Amino acid sequence: MIRLEHITRLYQMGGETIHALRDVSLEVNRGEYVAIMGPSGSGKSTLMNLLGCLDTPTSGLYELNGTNVSELDDMNWRKFATGKLVSFFKPSTCCRGPTRCATWNCH
Repeated sequence: MIRLEHITRLYQMGGETIHALRDVSLEVNRGEYVAIMGPSGSGKSTLMNLLGCLDTPTSGLYELNGTNVSELDDMNWRKFATGKLVSFFKPSTCCRGPTRCATWNCH
């Protein structure tokens, strides 16, 4: 299960603060499928980077399968991401049929 509560992600660019995500809450239960859609600049890639443990939230709670990922220090974050999410975005883990697998070229 994926649970996000009040996730915010800020980036500093020079003297300007960029609000990539503001107060995002989401829950995805085991077996559910979710599509993340929105216009350019709406935070889709930032959200996916957080979910894939490629980035960390500025504030808020990120819980994955009962582990509070948002509280892990850098070393444990990397171990968690490597051990648990290595195939999180791998097309071969999400394909559900020959047509989709042919599209993704996965086996």
